[in-house]
Amino acid sequence: MKRHEEIENLAYELFEKSGRFYGRDIDHWLEAERIIKARQMDRHAVDLMVAMKRHEEIQKLAFELFEKGGRFHGREIDHWLEAERIIKARQMDRQQ
Repeated sequence: MKRHEEIENLAYELFEKSGRFYGRDIDHWLEAERIIKARQMDRHAVDLMVAMKRHEEIQKLAFELFEKGGRFHGREIDHWLEAERIIKARQMDRQQ
């Protein structure tokens, strides 16, 4: 659904819930915009938290790989990429 239609539908719901009083069109529209924007921000916050959690998992596993590999420096990228691959495989296994 397009943003304009989403706002329009929510503004109409607000109109209905307020007892169908006319003359508050702009108030309902602005409140609908505010609600939809807040919902989008919530979704972005959740996406950010998921990405941060995934980053931390990769970081932890990459360090474990570094330690298991004898703590030799210079293979940070290899450990990071291997950790990403392992975590992605784990996620795919959980989804099945």
